[in-house]
Amino acid sequence: LFSKVPPETFIHNHRTNFFSYCVFGDYEHRMWKADLSQGGCHYEFNRTQDISLQQAPCRREGTLAVELAHQHQKGLAYFIGNPGHH
Repeated sequence: LFSKVPPETFIHNHRTNFFSYCVFGDYEHRMWKADLSQGGCHYEFNRTQDISLQQAPCRREGTLAVELAHQHQKGLAYFIGNPGHH
């Protein structure tokens, strides 16, 4: 059902806000942002229009950087707004 290695999934956001509740185990949860001060670039797929990620991604300015990180553990919950990339 879930990846055994959560950091190996694509950074993504969701169409709606949501809560996440950890029922077992733990992992480091990261929120990401594009840091324009560092130069560089990253690439973005539009999964709404290309659900299988077959189209070429769009180049975006800024290097991806961790904006917020926390240890998500059994019994804890968090809320993410839809623009949040994690």
